[in-house]
Amino acid sequence: MKFLAHPVTQVLSFCIVLINGDVVGFPYIVYVYHASLQFIPYGILGADGMVLTLCSLIGHHRGVQLAGLLLMWVSLAVFFYKSLQNVSGTFTTPLCLLLLVLFVVVSAAVVTRTISKT
Repeated sequence: MKFLAHPVTQVLSFCIVLINGDVVGFPYIVYVYHASLQFIPYGILGADGMVLTLCSLIGHHRGVQLAGLLLMWVSLAVFFYKSLQNVSGTFTTPLCLLLLVLFVVVSAAVVTRTISKT
């Protein structure tokens, strides 16, 4: 449980969520990077979420890690809301679903660990 709730595991599981587009799929970090350069909201939210999560390593603040997790989920929600018709293959491809479930499991571990420590 400790490994799953670690901030680095959280960021890595977020980055490797595979988004299957019309032609080719990429890890979500590629979308976040390009969207951040163009100041698109889901890119800014995702990048800020990763930064907050990694900052939680410095002071060992679980609240900061949880805030980063929330921003990551909002980033994914905004991304899928804005482009669901273009990336609908994400929800039908087994590998994409597996990596998304991995992020869900890591998220649950982070929330569980945060609640149990307070």
